[in-house]
Amino acid sequence: MNDLKWIEAHSEEAKRLLKKRGGDFGIDELLALFVERRKLIIASEELKSQRNQINEILKTAAKSQIEQRRDEMKTLSVAVKESDKALGEVEAKLSALSLTIPNLPRADVPEGASAHDNVVTKVVGDIPTFSFKARDHVELGSITDTIDLARAAKISGARFAFLKGAGARLNRALLQFFCDFHAEKGDIELVPPFMVREQAMIGTGQFPKFVDQAFKVVQEDGEPYYLIPTAEAPVTNFLADEIIDELALPLRYCAYSPCFRSEAGAAGQDTRGLIRMHQFEKVEMVRFARPEDSMAELDMMVQRASTMLTMLELPHR
Repeated sequence: MNDLKWIEAHSEEAKRLLKKRGGDFGIDELLALFVERRKLIIASEELKSQRNQINEILKTAAKSQIEQRRDEMKTLSVAVKESDKALGEVEAKLSALSLTIPNLPRADVPEGASAHDNVVTKVVGDIPTFSFKARDHVELGSITDTIDLARAAKISGARFAFLKGAGARLNRALLQFFCDFHAEKGDIELVPPFMVREQAMIGTGQFPKFVDQAFKVVQEDGEPYYLIPTAEAPVTNFLADEIIDELALPLRYCAYSPCFRSEAGAAGQDTRGLIRMHQFEKVEMVRFARPEDSMAELDMMVQRASTMLTMLELPHR
């Protein structure tokens, strides 16, 4: 979530950075709401001050003045309620709009309109060449009887799969490999809840942008839960509303979880085989660190992922 005070003080810089993401995402509207909120706060405080003054006067007022002052109190109380209501509405608009503004990119993020403009900074390993026509994982899964998409579709619909035999064991082995690798590096391993409340999804920026891609579990006469799209949702909220001693940082966690995504709006993108599934498994890394250490922690996580792919002899960039 962005620092709204920083955006207010550096609105032009915020607009410039957000253009890297395709627009300013309502910064002018945000600034207008800041101004409106400030005016309403001042007006509300003034009304409350007047009400308090009259309340003090009433304590020593003569009987002939009490009725008049009480009428003034009633009028001011109504005005305070109306002012607070208007302020609450502006606060709600401000909160809703702030959740739609994406994270500000770093100044060194390259300009570009699509993934084709991404800058490759490192290539690891060589893509192998074969003297025969390579088969994709769907064909290999059928030949080896390790992936069964047809039976999964019969039971659950599209974008689900059965992993079978060696395929199931390979999946389990990879998850164990990832978890053990991180744990041996000192990460605290977590198995998080696989359902979370709405606030946890808001806290990680999943909502409101990806609300249409979440699987909602409705409780009768209760608040809904959401199946997690990634372990990031519960683990990033693991320390929510807590104050952490700076000396304890950085805190490094890894977490296995199944992940659930409806992938709404994915039409036209690759969907063949085990890609863009409604359900898949993943091992996540999450870090809590001082802002000045954040890039070093990110670089460390990238290197971790690269090391594991190298150990699996998978070329990557």
